[in-house]
Amino acid sequence: GSCPPWLVGRTFLFCSCRKRPQQSSTISPSSYINQLLLHSTTTSFRNNIFRTRSHILLILRGFLEKMPPRSKAVPPEVKQKMILDHIRSTSTCHTLKDLEKMLPSVASINGIQVKDFIIGLLNENKIRMEKIGSNNWYWSFPSDEKRERENVHERLLRDLNRLTKTVEQLEDQVQKKQVKAKEEEGTRDSIDIETERRTLMEQKAELITEIERLQAQKTAFEDNGASKIKQKTKEINIWKLGTETWEDNISVMEQYLHKLAGGDRALVEAIKKQCYGDDYEDDHDMSESQY
Repeated sequence: GSCPPWLVGRTFLFCSCRKRPQQSSTISPSSYINQLLLHSTTTSFRNNIFRTRSHILLILRGFLEKMPPRSKAVPPEVKQKMILDHIRSTSTCHTLKDLEKMLPSVASINGIQVKDFIIGLLNENKIRMEKIGSNNWYWSFPSDEKRERENVHERLLRDLNRLTKTVEQLEDQVQKKQVKAKEEEGTRDSIDIETERRTLMEQKAELITEIERLQAQKTAFEDNGASKIKQKTKEINIWKLGTETWEDNISVMEQYLHKLAGGDRALVEAIKKQCYGDDYEDDHDMSESQY
């Protein structure tokens, strides 16, 4: 017949103590339960153990399915870019101590790793450092990003022009050697001529491949720059619209405050000063400063 789970568990432990099968240190729980079933003497006990085993395995399977997958490790290059983007977004200077407190939560790194990432960015000229007093100050402004992109663009253009000239020189050499080969036809070994021609053509093919790669980089660079400018323009328009909206809201609230105060200007100014804090400027003082 049926047996309560608590009794099955105790009976299972009692049986495992009395008739413990031989097991190695690496045997799995499922295999161990199977061995216990083989040593069982009664059919009802074996059925209860089997039901308990199935129930335990179902619970374990459900638990494993609900476990979150292991997150993939973020490459150092991605962490470095996250750090650089965050430093630029702050638009201010930082000491190393400030960065050691701020960056671990930004790039999911340890505080002791911050210095290594900062040194890497310095070596790549992506951030700047200046010693002021007893501290080193680090910064990278959005204008630095624009300057960096311009430098990369200029370097790509220089490499492209250099390789283009090299290809033109090789083509000129091939033409001259072809003319010379025709003039010396019969005096030079045809195998030597063919070998030299193949060597020059291979060099030309390699340079053409390099030019195509640089042109692709140049195109991607220009397209990416244009898309970033459009994105920045869109963000500026959104911020401008939000600013105008809040200015209108504040103006409406101030008019309502004047109405509630019944024309008491001193009361209105006191409330505005309390609300605005350091950002408060007296309307009377502002009007006088304009003259």
